[in-house]
Amino acid sequence: MNKGELDEILCILKLIKMRENKTLFFSKEINSIKSNGIELIDLPKNINIDRLKDENEIIQVAKSCNLKKSPAGSKADVHINELGYSIKSNRSAPPAIVNHTSRPGFVNVCKRIGVNIGPLDNIIKDYWQKRNEGEFGEDIKNSDKKSPFVNHLEYMRPIINYFLFDGTGQKNSYYPSEGIIVFENPLNSNEWNLYNKTNALDFFWHKLVFSLRSKKGMPIGYPDKMSKKAMLQKSSIDKWTEYIDSDFRGALHIRTTK
Repeated sequence: MNKGELDEILCILKLIKMRENKTLFFSKEINSIKSNGIELIDLPKNINIDRLKDENEIIQVAKSCNLKKSPAGSKADVHINELGYSIKSNRSAPPAIVNHTSRPGFVNVCKRIGVNIGPLDNIIKDYWQKRNEGEFGEDIKNSDKKSPFVNHLEYMRPIINYFLFDGTGQKNSYYPSEGIIVFENPLNSNEWNLYNKTNALDFFWHKLVFSLRSKKGMPIGYPDKMSKKAMLQKSSIDKWTEYIDSDFRGALHIRTTK
């Protein structure tokens, strides 16, 4: 289990303790903490979460509280007062915001949220022009003024918000998120920060790294040996895909950096 996963567990254990002590969660009293729809049990009486250091002990305490790993596709790691929240630790490896997704996935998202994909097509065109001219390699940070994305925050906001809070290129999540809890120390709730669709992207924007990649997110057999279903979307996939460095690259990946 990596540092981020352990921090997520510790954060939820802290939330359970806050519920027990009637401590406020951003001005609201906690009366329900759920994991995968199941109400979590109070901490064992002999446990001081501030002294939990050993990974196995942390996992055992979590199991005793009925805490289970979120299912694949879930945007919420925990439900507080019936609302879903994602948990992100600044002590772990920077997370992916959008896992490798080719153009049809973004077409699906843009249709769901009512956004024209045309401007994104132009941004991707700009990305390829600059990459082919050697202005940057596969990755481009939004902290770099050369980024094709950096001047399009408001256009990208609803698109990236969808991937942060609501779902993937394939479908809506069964467990959407209303907010993101971000922290350095999972046990110090006084220093937690809470972000939502209004301000999350402002926090992440200059930390984002964009890249168009091969393999993951690209249909098997692209360009001429794909399944019949994938072939129906070939013209869409083609719009973002170029052959470079001995492979076809057209799956957009967005991650954060520290």
